Amino acid sequence: MHDLYLTYKEWRTGGEPINPDDRWTEYTEEYIDFAPLAIFSDREGADVFAHGLTDDEVKGEFDRGDIGHLLVVRYSTGDTFSHTNGYWTIIGFYKNAKEAVEIKDKINDGSYEGYKPWVGYFESLEDVELHTMVVQ
Repeated sequence: MHDLYLTYKEWRTGGEPINPDDRWTEYTEEYIDFAPLAIFSDREGADVFAHGLTDDEVKGEFDRGDIGHLLVVRYSTGDTFSHTNGYWTIIGFYKNAKEAVEIKDKINDGSYEGYKPWVGYFESLEDVELHTMVVQ
C-alpha cells in the first residue's frame, strides 16, 4: 500500500468586519469553496501543499490506477460575531463504493458514530460529498 496525498483547491470569500472601528464588530458571512483535484500515491507527484491522508482515512489497499471514493463532509461553524460556511473534513477514501455510500447515508441520517466536527452549538451539517477519483 502506498501513502496517499490529496491535492485540492480552497478559497474563501466574505468574513469582512462590518464596522472595522468597533473592537467587538460582527463579520460578514464567510464562505469556503473546496475542490478536490487528484489523489497521488506518492509525495513526488503531489502538490507541495497536498494533504496526506492518514491511515484512518484510507479504507482499502490502493495502487496507481485504482479507483477510490473520497467522502467529504461540508459544515458550517462560527461564534457570536461570525459564521463560516463550507468547512470540510475528510471521512475517508474508500476502495468499496458501497461502503462509502453507506457511510454517507449514516452521516445524513445522524447514525454515524465517528468524529463529527459538524455537531455543536454553532456547527451544522451542510452537505456530504462523494468524489470518485483515480489514484495517480
